[in-house]
Amino acid sequence: MIKVFVAIPCYNCERHIEKVLGGFSASLVNKIHKVVVIDNCSTDATVSLAKKKILQLNNSKFEIRRNKKNYGLGGTFKIAFELALAEACDFFIFLHGDGQAPTYEVEKLLKHIEEDPTYSAYLGSRFML
Repeated sequence: MIKVFVAIPCYNCERHIEKVLGGFSASLVNKIHKVVVIDNCSTDATVSLAKKKILQLNNSKFEIRRNKKNYGLGGTFKIAFELALAEACDFFIFLHGDGQAPTYEVEKLLKHIEEDPTYSAYLGSRFML
């Protein structure tokens, strides 16, 4: 079975983080090794709302990390990759905490991964061409 790591970078995402986390269905969570919310020094209620939602989900696959300082999206990306590598995951998904893409779209990515795990990258975009 493949190990999938989902990183959710956040900075002041209090308006969206509960919906993003709430979008993980039980079947989706079963296909994922770990989901990590990585907070980039939010000044709003992002972390407390994420904690509340994770408690409701009652699943040990979810956790929250807080950066010591604001490393920007690129720095948070590097931290997320390090975490995924430490977990020896096969695939990495970056899902923004501000709801840029609906969580259920992860199911589509996983379908492609399951059909052909030889691809090294799948990229999604919130923009339609």
